[in-house]
Amino acid sequence: MTVYLLDQNGDCAQRIKHLVSECGLVEKVFHFTGTESLMESCCSQCPDLVLIRLGNTPFNGLAAARKVTALYRDLPVAFVSRHPQYAVQAWEAGAAGFLLEPLEQDQLTRLLIQF
Repeated sequence: MTVYLLDQNGDCAQRIKHLVSECGLVEKVFHFTGTESLMESCCSQCPDLVLIRLGNTPFNGLAAARKVTALYRDLPVAFVSRHPQYAVQAWEAGAAGFLLEPLEQDQLTRLLIQF
């Protein structure tokens, strides 16, 4: 499984990458800090899952998700946030999942085994 992660916060992204890698289902995790670089990579290779941070970012995570799903209609996109109020917006945007931080390994594993 290949996972793309869109997250501006380096420390949080490293933690997420570590947890995703520990799952055992994931072969590759690619980290992007902007929507443009994420989209460029998506155009050359379709990942199995995209994780996008919501809140306190210079990019609009919901808009990024819409761009990714316009390219690959069935590509699952899940959101990560410290802010539970973003959950409704995430589900309205067609989220495959919403992970509330602080993340725990079993929470992330349950999401990953769906795909």
